[in-house]
Amino acid sequence: MSETWRDARSFFAALAEIAEDLRQDLVEMPDQERSRHVSRLVLESTMVFGVWPDAEQPEETGAQVIKGDDVLPPLAGFLMPEDVTITAIPCVGIEQALAARDAWMLYEETEERTATEETASAAARATSA
Repeated sequence: MSETWRDARSFFAALAEIAEDLRQDLVEMPDQERSRHVSRLVLESTMVFGVWPDAEQPEETGAQVIKGDDVLPPLAGFLMPEDVTITAIPCVGIEQALAARDAWMLYEETEERTATEETASAAARATSA
């Protein structure tokens, strides 16, 4: 699916709608299923935003990049070699969005470290064989 946003306001409105649709889906799910579902969405998306209602301006939405800081150029009009998938996770406020971003960064670091260790281990096995 491809969408075009004419300006920041329509982009953030689209994010708010995505987050609200997800929130409504999550309400119906058991806790463990919610966690798996959100984790899958984050893993499958190129870019993830945490989205919350602005307490001071009810018609406005706050947003924080959770995953995909490196993908911001296509949002500014630069071409990417492949499609960028975007999702929005409903958050209570910026604190929850920042905690989700920190959790994602920790996950990425752990995955990178594991991949590096596996590569080093495979190389050591190959040289000793």
